[in-house]
Amino acid sequence: MKTLNYIVLVLSIIFVLLFTSIEIVSVLKPLYEGQYKSNKVYDVAYVKDYPVAQVTDDIILYLADIINDMNQRGFFKDREHVHMIDVKLLFDLGKIVRLFNIIIIAYLISRLSREEDFVKKYRISYIGIIGMIVVVATIISKNFSAAFVKFHHIFFNNDYWILYPSESIIINLMPERFFMSFTVYIGMIFAALSILFYLGVSNLHWRSVD
Repeated sequence: MKTLNYIVLVLSIIFVLLFTSIEIVSVLKPLYEGQYKSNKVYDVAYVKDYPVAQVTDDIILYLADIINDMNQRGFFKDREHVHMIDVKLLFDLGKIVRLFNIIIIAYLISRLSREEDFVKKYRISYIGIIGMIVVVATIISKNFSAAFVKFHHIFFNNDYWILYPSESIIINLMPERFFMSFTVYIGMIFAALSILFYLGVSNLHWRSVD
């Protein structure tokens, strides 16, 4: 039972840090602009008809809960608008689940940190689960396209995520290469947060012991 508590603790921490990493990356406009240049989307004929900076602002502000209607300026076709509503619903659900996991983390740390071998069990569980995530991430990286499609089949119950370059500004600005790079950014931020949290919880325990 105690082992299960540590596994739940680490899984809760990982979800919070992973979702937070996704949230951070999703609102950093320089990352979008960097990918636009890298993927040469400004040279695409379809993109030239759009004010790219404003389109990007509307996507970011919508995901960040600053505006309620991403299509208030009419940049997006119905299909991509519906898909982004679905994406936003996932973000909203993620925020609720993150809050729930934060409560679990606070409860389990307050309870488990009283144990003498807390740091040892915490570190073993943390490193073990992170190791499994690294293995899974490595496998996914070998066939990102298949994983990308599978992700959409799992999290969306319609086909509005299938967009066409001839009629969608989103797919022109954000081809698969865009999401591959953003996945790397998310991984980097997640890794940094994971290290900080790993050290922080250990340090918190040592201070409480002292």
